[in-house]
Amino acid sequence: MRQQGLRDGLMNISLVPDLKKSFDRMGYAGPIPFLTAAECHLLQNYLRSGELAAPQAWNKGLAVRDQLIYGIATKPDLLKWLAQLLGPNVYLWGAQLITKAPGEAHPWHTDIETSLPTGRFVSVWIGLENTSSKSALQYISGSHRIGKPVQQVAHERRVDRPDRTAERVLAWARDARADADLLEADVRDGDAVLFDGRIWHGSLNTGDCPRRALLLQYAAANQKVRIPDLDKTMNWPFAYKATSPPAITVLGRARGYQNLVAPPWDRRLNQPVLAALEVFSDGKPWTPRSLISRGAASGGLLNVHFSQLQPGYSPHPPHAHIEEEILIVVEGEAEVVLPESQDDLDPAIHRLTPGDFTYYPAYRWHTIRNSSARPIIYLMFKWRGKPLGLTPHAAAGVFREDSEPAQAGRPFETKPVFEGPTHFLKKLHAHRSVLLPGGGYEPHADPYDVLITLFQGTVRTMGRTMTAPACFYHPAGSLHGIRALGERPARYLVVEMHGPEERDARGRKRSSADWSMTDEFTLLPGPNWRAWRVS
Repeated sequence: MRQQGLRDGLMNISLVPDLKKSFDRMGYAGPIPFLTAAECHLLQNYLRSGELAAPQAWNKGLAVRDQLIYGIATKPDLLKWLAQLLGPNVYLWGAQLITKAPGEAHPWHTDIETSLPTGRFVSVWIGLENTSSKSALQYISGSHRIGKPVQQVAHERRVDRPDRTAERVLAWARDARADADLLEADVRDGDAVLFDGRIWHGSLNTGDCPRRALLLQYAAANQKVRIPDLDKTMNWPFAYKATSPPAITVLGRARGYQNLVAPPWDRRLNQPVLAALEVFSDGKPWTPRSLISRGAASGGLLNVHFSQLQPGYSPHPPHAHIEEEILIVVEGEAEVVLPESQDDLDPAIHRLTPGDFTYYPAYRWHTIRNSSARPIIYLMFKWRGKPLGLTPHAAAGVFREDSEPAQAGRPFETKPVFEGPTHFLKKLHAHRSVLLPGGGYEPHADPYDVLITLFQGTVRTMGRTMTAPACFYHPAGSLHGIRALGERPARYLVVEMHGPEERDARGRKRSSADWSMTDEFTLLPGPNWRAWRVS
């Protein structure tokens, strides 16, 4: 029976009744709606893009390297289910993408790593693409209590791996348990099935399209996992390597496990950044300068760089990627090119001047080029993190600078530009601000990350005097204030990144005592990337 849930938003744990009871009795639970349609689409694009990180150490080491997969593996609802099934201390030891072509079978088996009769393991199988009853898993209910992996039973009965048919395996199971039954999971894209690591299972894709799924594997903290030595054998008796797979603690503590590693992109930026966007000349067509490439305070990976692009060049052909992105023109006139696809021969082209910016959602095709006679300077914010499953998403757009003068008698004005949820942020918000000379606000702390781009004027902030053009990053919870100096108004753009976490880099709620008003950041040279000449 299918569990009822929310396909268009975040799951609620209360929508999965009797989870542990079903799991203990049958050896599995589900299907349960888990990923939204938007998340499935994001993952499908991600797999096709070639951006997926290589697994670490073995074929199931994907979550150790890939932040997006790790984000799926640590979604709050999934962790709640694991706590019910495995207790308060759990580690993630396996993550693997599985593709089955039409007509391709995965013979009946018990996962070798979790085949111990006394093991406490949970595997989570998530349909990503072309998932249906014709392509999903099959199970023998109650087989996790038989006390033997199906490979051992097949060995005792001298049946080879290709000859383990569903009917034959069911007959073996009923010899041990009269209530054993063959079940086919009616799984759709975005659904999750949780099963005991000891259960007998297999699959056959009888559909017309390749089926893609994500397998995540967890263990209670007191359980040991070893890597199978498949070069020696895939059959009983099993052979193992001496090493344990790299694993990540996802609940509580996994004391005693010998190969625990940090999550991908675990290091977070815990200091504010103040950077002058200085004009430079190195003779190269395109020169990027990296400002930030670290985990953001409120979650996810944040990259910030500014670049100088010479006339007649583009940094790259149109491309699309997993990161969401804001591009801001600081100096000069730029052309933003927005194809609908890689093969679009008549893309939309927008001319941007200083103060204009554009937002690209994940996998929106784009590039920038300089068709003018003078160099341009532009600033780029890029981020990715745990998919949140929120809809609708903030749409791609081009946003123009508002050059209206500030109203008399109002030393501080703000004007909203846009806001909305994204794949990785609860809310992305942008507004423009104008400070008349002497105007400003006192230091305060926000529970979200703030990025400020100063286009005009001179300001005092974080104990420093900064003149446009400049960029400031204030991590969630950091004290920051600003005041305009000199005779000209200060104009700037504020981007608020409301991530899934409103905590500091140590996992605590932030307090103003964590921050210094004199922190600074040193500019780092960017990589030696190659520019493309515009034909």
